Amino acid sequence: MNGKPIREGRTIGGGWDIPATGNLQATPNQWNYILIGDSSATDYRFEARIKRVKGGEPIQFRMRNNGLQGEQQDYICFMIGNGKASFFHQSGNVTDSLSASSGFPFLNNTPYDVRIECLKDSIFCYVDGALVQKGGMRAYPSLSSVATIDHTQGYLYLKVVNTTQHEEKTELDIQGISVDNKVEIIELAGEMESSNTFDRPDRIKPQEKEVSFMMGIPKIYKFPPSSITILKFKINT
Repeated sequence: MNGKPIREGRTIGGGWDIPATGNLQATPNQWNYILIGDSSATDYRFEARIKRVKGGEPIQFRMRNNGLQGEQQDYICFMIGNGKASFFHQSGNVTDSLSASSGFPFLNNTPYDVRIECLKDSIFCYVDGALVQKGGMRAYPSLSSVATIDHTQGYLYLKVVNTTQHEEKTELDIQGISVDNKVEIIELAGEMESSNTFDRPDRIKPQEKEVSFMMGIPKIYKFPPSSITILKFKINT
């Protein structure tokens, strides 16, 4: 890592040995997974010489890895094997390709020099000095939202998360149904580093209010910084 040997790691799966040669060696016939370094690091160079001695499973190099598995896993992956080199973002069970896969003949008993350079949100992946994959982190949307309808009670719910640290002013473009201009709102907002304490248990708590939009003009709402907002509209029948 940055020209210095890595001396510590945490085994997540399978097994790893360090023989007299000093090389890290994976236990055969297992899915071997070791976590090393700082998962939040953004500017570094990682280098490794690898060799697959048997089997046909791909080898993955994961960056920005939270070390969790299943629905909670989140990482950027450079993978070589199955005749290709691929680069993707894995979040839970959702795989988001960050660039088109390229052909790569990954042969057994053949050493390969892998180099990964992370520069801010850009990542460059080299094998034997050749750039085989590159890409950047997907930008997170400023507003993330989901809409649900309670047909029994006759309400439309809009749930909106403002991921930024500034106010987001946006139009609520509701199509396909007619809703009342008055909306009930539950909102949770606060500084990113704020938390409730025993001394101040109500520092961050949901706020409830009602807002009435003017008829005949777009419904514009200002979502506070770092907030979660639930808007409850009555559906007109």
